[in-house]
Amino acid sequence: MKLRSFLDSQSGFRYIVERLSLSSSYSRQVVMDTPFTSTIKDIKAGYEDLSMFYRQFIEKGKFQFTILAIQEKLSLVKDIRGSISRLERGIILDDVELFEIKSLALVSEDIRHIFIETGLNIEYLNLCDLSSVLDILDPEGNRINSFYVYEAYSEELSRIRKELKSLEVFNEDLHYRASIIEEKVRKELCGRLNVDVKTIRNALSALTNLDIIIAKALQIKELKLTFPVISKKELSYTGLFNPEVSDNISNDGRDFQSIDILVENYKPLLITGANMGGKSVTLKTLALSQLLFHFSFGIPATSASISAVNDVFLISGDYQDISKGLSSFASEMIKIDEVIKVISSGKRVLALIDEPAGTTNPSEGTALVSALLHRLTDKDSFIVITTHYNVDNIDCKRLRVKGYCEGKMDYSLVAAESNEAPREAIKIARSLKIDESWINEAEYIVNQR
Repeated sequence: MKLRSFLDSQSGFRYIVERLSLSSSYSRQVVMDTPFTSTIKDIKAGYEDLSMFYRQFIEKGKFQFTILAIQEKLSLVKDIRGSISRLERGIILDDVELFEIKSLALVSEDIRHIFIETGLNIEYLNLCDLSSVLDILDPEGNRINSFYVYEAYSEELSRIRKELKSLEVFNEDLHYRASIIEEKVRKELCGRLNVDVKTIRNALSALTNLDIIIAKALQIKELKLTFPVISKKELSYTGLFNPEVSDNISNDGRDFQSIDILVENYKPLLITGANMGGKSVTLKTLALSQLLFHFSFGIPATSASISAVNDVFLISGDYQDISKGLSSFASEMIKIDEVIKVISSGKRVLALIDEPAGTTNPSEGTALVSALLHRLTDKDSFIVITTHYNVDNIDCKRLRVKGYCEGKMDYSLVAAESNEAPREAIKIARSLKIDESWINEAEYIVNQR
């Protein structure tokens, strides 16, 4: 799976990806095609380079203008993989393709020199020395971002061009002779460049990677993200928040309340709480953070300890499938069944299931949730389920949203003291200034039970 396949998840992942300040459109394409990796070695390597760059160039803000200068250069990087491939296959490149390679070499050399002036170690960025490529494609040493078959390549070509300029009428024979020499020069240039084709390809990759690292590092500072610790058996967050939701509510003059949460493997976590208690946002943010981890982004938390998984499942919302004639309940059951099958196959996943069986009658719904928790216990996966139902006799970790108190909602998670789901719907409805007689009568009915 590639990064682009997760953009339409309900987690808010698209929001983060689209806010990357990438300089090159090609870099964005590379980001979209980044494969999902469960390999700790790859995840660790991605964070090591990002962390090093962040601490060197972004954290203290000392190199703001240096970064701006580098980003301006990176905006010139194009997808020239086709030209590089043609060069490698021994095809004679035209002037446009030779210009593309020269332009890449100019950008690479300019950026290397900017970094050298900082005096900091940048070996981990793997920037390539393309000075030999420039020597080939810029024989006059003007370092101008353009290319044609320079007269410096051939004395005969120089003589013919001077003769053509002196003529008042078009000379077909001279133009033909010039074109033959120009093609011969291009062939010779491509032969010389072929020696450096691997370095040219590596330079394109290194510059694109640099663009992505800069964008991720700037985003960490901008959104106040953090670098995770890699764990083997838990997902642990303090100050976990959802950047998209946080930005949306800040526009209304409100503050997002971050949460602390620990999810362990082999033991499902059950979260209870009333509607508007933030349970769905919690699941979406857990999914978001897991995806960010596997693609080496900053994590929206004060601190985070994250374990790698093979896949992420977020089951939340109305899954009615009109095209297949399935109800919300049927579609939801099929998606949950897929999770069970993947986990049963031995894969480690993060499964986040919001209000399963919430659209059926409470008796059967409670039974389905209880059985699901039992079915997913003792599995090497991370399971978080939210519910309104009173689930009994299941050995799982239980948390509840602290709830409505002192006139406002407290979204923090605390240990559940009983198996009964909190009853706060009436309090919340009253706070929304719903029709008072309706709410009073509902409260009377509840108190009679």
